[in-house]
Amino acid sequence: MYVALDEATKHAPIDAMFAKSFYAGRAHASGRLSGEILGVLAASEPEVIEHGLAALLGCLVHDACFYGVDGKRTTTVFPHVITSLGDYLSRQTGLLPGAPMAYLVAPPLEATIGLDAARKATILANAT
Repeated sequence: MYVALDEATKHAPIDAMFAKSFYAGRAHASGRLSGEILGVLAASEPEVIEHGLAALLGCLVHDACFYGVDGKRTTTVFPHVITSLGDYLSRQTGLLPGAPMAYLVAPPLEATIGLDAARKATILANAT
């Protein structure tokens, strides 16, 4: 949803006024329908909100998704490259609008292994 909120700011003069995760921790782990985030969009006109929502929904349906890594979807990851940041994520990250960014979500062990592999690949690529 954070990625989709950012997408809305790229397609309409709209502001993501609020975005908060309500993830309840390990005892109440994520599921396909757990609804962990609340986002609020604001604009000067209802038509602008509709345009922003269309971009948000398009991102959720066609772009931003979790991938199962164990064949059962009990362990999922979100490896998403944002080629051009919108206003929302640029404010959250301190990066300039239009800058690229990887938005990565994974369980702790898988995230550590993935970041280690990415760091090693970067070091090898820069060495050659």
